[in-house]
Amino acid sequence: MEEILKLVARTPSGRNLLEKFLPLYSRKQVTLQTYPEAIIQELRPLLPDGQTVGATWTEKDRVIYLDTQGPIGILAPFLVHEMVHVISTKKGTERELDAFETQTRFTQELKERDPEYQNFLLANYSRTKLTDDWLAA
Repeated sequence: MEEILKLVARTPSGRNLLEKFLPLYSRKQVTLQTYPEAIIQELRPLLPDGQTVGATWTEKDRVIYLDTQGPIGILAPFLVHEMVHVISTKKGTERELDAFETQTRFTQELKERDPEYQNFLLANYSRTKLTDDWLAA
């Protein structure tokens, strides 16, 4: 998990988000955990080869679950998205839009910081699609 947090800290939007998120994380008001293996085993057959399960925020349990088998360059934007859910005071669609906007800004900042990140995303594009999209199809 530390490697993913370090990647998030490389951008201005990531650092801003971590300033709000890390106090909650340090006080164990939210945790980061690997998805339970049973969930991974259930979802993998439903997804295309190489597709990461990504990340999910469970408000009831106050846990962000991550598919840590995916590359951190793919997981970091997922984590940023879910961290916004943790700290946001917005509700419903507004909160979701805020999470997507922050995720997009974070990804753009990574591309600007490291032009090779764009090539990485292009090579791993199938892994960046939302799991919900695959499951709904």
